[in-house]
Amino acid sequence: MPGKRKRVGIISSDAISSGSQQSAPISAAAAARSKAHIQTCVDISRDESPNRSNSTSMDAANDDYEDSEQNAYMNIEDAPTTNRQLSTWRYSKETVLSESEAQVTVILEKASTISLIGCFYLMVLKGAINVNGANVSANPRKREKGTSYHVFVPSTHPITAIRGLDRCNEIQFQHCPATAPFSSICPLFSNIWNASSKGPVDRSFTLIRESNDDLLKRSIFPAIIPDGWTSRIENCTEPSATTMIIGPSSSGKSAFAKQLLNRYLTGFGKRSQALSSVFYLDLDPSKPEFTPHGQISLVHVREVNLGPSFTHPAPIPGSSSDAMNELVRAHPLPIRGYLGDQEHFLACFEDLFQTYVNLRQQTPFAPLVIDTLGLDLTSNKDLLLKIIARIRLRYLIYVESPFFIAENTSNEFKELSTVATQKGTTLLSVEPLKLLDAPTRTNSEIRSMQMLSYFHCNGFTNSSSPQRTYSSKPCSFMKPWDFCYEETATSRQGFIGFLTLCEWIPPSELLTALNGSLIQIVETEDPNIQKAFHNLPRTGKFRIPYFNKSKNGSVEPPDPRTSRLVCTALIRGFDPERRVAQVLVPKTHEVLMYGLKPEKTIFVFGCCEFPEWAYMEDAYYDLWQQGGENAENVDVGKIGIDLPPWVATAQKIEALGSLNTVRRVRKFHQ
Repeated sequence: MPGKRKRVGIISSDAISSGSQQSAPISAAAAARSKAHIQTCVDISRDESPNRSNSTSMDAANDDYEDSEQNAYMNIEDAPTTNRQLSTWRYSKETVLSESEAQVTVILEKASTISLIGCFYLMVLKGAINVNGANVSANPRKREKGTSYHVFVPSTHPITAIRGLDRCNEIQFQHCPATAPFSSICPLFSNIWNASSKGPVDRSFTLIRESNDDLLKRSIFPAIIPDGWTSRIENCTEPSATTMIIGPSSSGKSAFAKQLLNRYLTGFGKRSQALSSVFYLDLDPSKPEFTPHGQISLVHVREVNLGPSFTHPAPIPGSSSDAMNELVRAHPLPIRGYLGDQEHFLACFEDLFQTYVNLRQQTPFAPLVIDTLGLDLTSNKDLLLKIIARIRLRYLIYVESPFFIAENTSNEFKELSTVATQKGTTLLSVEPLKLLDAPTRTNSEIRSMQMLSYFHCNGFTNSSSPQRTYSSKPCSFMKPWDFCYEETATSRQGFIGFLTLCEWIPPSELLTALNGSLIQIVETEDPNIQKAFHNLPRTGKFRIPYFNKSKNGSVEPPDPRTSRLVCTALIRGFDPERRVAQVLVPKTHEVLMYGLKPEKTIFVFGCCEFPEWAYMEDAYYDLWQQGGENAENVDVGKIGIDLPPWVATAQKIEALGSLNTVRRVRKFHQ
């Protein structure tokens, strides 16, 4: 198909411008540890030795572990100091077996915790540990090398604690190359990993016991695992079970789902074997775990998740490794207001769930974990009940405080419990996640970081345990794809047209809205949409094809039963003379472009935030090339760096004045 789409040479950066159950009481031993831990936080300078235990196996460790060993962190917010304890392990000759520039090997006692900041490889040489829900044990055959796990602990998230499960545990932490090396092009990635010691040993991680030990004096705090999470996770981890997690926004649903996934993938000693894979149905288009935002998806998860979303921005298609995650199917949805069209949301959900049901014939013992956004008893109860009525759930986890349930939603909870009982679903409630402080990155900034990582990912390393690699150069260095939007003498049309899922945009403003925006490439088998090929209305000046709004005043979304999301892309610019849209596609997803058929391809707009990070990459990169440091604290508009199109300094915006009118800045200012 000559002229359908092609790769073009590098263009300058200017081109982008054109039944509730209470948790079990804790044991006396756990209560004593909790009391001792809180006292340590109050008087952080006191040198207290961690309690010892006589248990010698992972299975025996399960008893105290399920008694909420993490209770020790529950009341840290009561401590009258900002210096927060992150772990109980102490650096000494007795606790450090070996140390070099490349690794540190430590001894961790049962129920003791150790925390690190940065990125590293983790290997258990003796005993067993728990980290973020994953139970990792040493290889029983001492001559064989154990499994190495890649762990990411940036300052943007609560600091994860690694807990010893056996009486004596030996853990090796190994240096790893730079992860997400984007500080030269985006200040959101500056100073989030290990601070350089500028000494004889400069590793990618630091063992850290107190927040004041951080060399960069960042606002870091420990991850608080609510009482009862461990026992609930143990209740749910049966093969082939379907578990859905509901609750208010920001209550910790994704964190619970992550721990449940890790528990499935690692097992727990002889008590339960690890599963090779788990299916994950993500119904949160604003904070997805394994894909860019603006979509809901079904992902086949095979990798233990030991990092935030921007360290695994999307499954890489075409991977030959059976140990890598796989995107099975996805549908575009706006990150805001997607529940306004409940019928379409339900249709997307049912299609993804049916896809899982069909795949279970090939993987009969693969369970399903469903994460949701904002499905609780106060805002979207009707939609929640519809979902429960349409599928067979084994477990329904409600993340909400029991006091809130008792005082505010007792009747609604009884109704939910009744419906769950009728469907044979076990309803369990858990406490919401607690944060000691506001995270240093907002949800919008985390979405930007994940989307940036998605576009800059190059693929995997060629090793026994493949790791993602990234490019730290701006997107302007990427070669765009040419998609012809109207047939010419030399090129044929490469896709049907643009379909908007946001508020209606007048055709005269469509090019301005699309230019520099994120879109989703969707493949459809819908014959009604395919008939629109060459027959859609077009804008008057630039002849851009678009789907018109229906009688209800909005554009009809594609039928999820006959469509699927291929990938997320960035419109770099338009070439109206050639009738071409220049589209940036991540290198990892370019293989998907070759299989697209023009008469089945549509570009969906309106589900993603504008990529403000992409507009500033070149300016920050130029600053870094000139030897600038700490770009996040520098006003590039004041130091002679040319600002890219659509970006203005705060001073220039203020100089415009209000003129007694409301000014709406389309993107953002620096």
